[in-house]
Amino acid sequence: MAAKLFLAFNNCSDIITMNLEKQEIDDLSFYFRNHEKGLIETFNAVKEGGGIVSGENIDNVIRLILREVIWAELICETDDLIAVRFGYDFYMYFNSPKKWEMLIPEIEKIGLFVY
Repeated sequence: MAAKLFLAFNNCSDIITMNLEKQEIDDLSFYFRNHEKGLIETFNAVKEGGGIVSGENIDNVIRLILREVIWAELICETDDLIAVRFGYDFYMYFNSPKKWEMLIPEIEKIGLFVY
C-alpha cells in the first residue's frame, strides 16, 4: 500500500487522525458485507477529534477512508510535517520535508499512478 510505504520511508509507525469525520452507520455488519472484523473494530476504535493509530490499524484506517466510511488527515505522531491526506476521486497527497522521489517506482509497481 502506497501510504504505508510512504510512512515507513519517513520512519513513522504511529499516526494521529486529525479532522476525523465518521459516517453514522446503524448496522456495521451489513455495511461490511464480508464481516471484516478488523475494519469494524477499527471503525469503533477511531476516536472523534483525533486519536493515535498504529500498526495494522493504519491499513484499516486507510481502507475506511477510501471506502468513504470515515475521513481524516493522517499526521505522523513524531513529526507533523509528515502527512497523508485524501482528496476527491481517491487521490492521496503525501507531505514530507524529506525527498521521497525514490519511492515513486515502488508505488508504480503496485499499479498506482503518481503525478
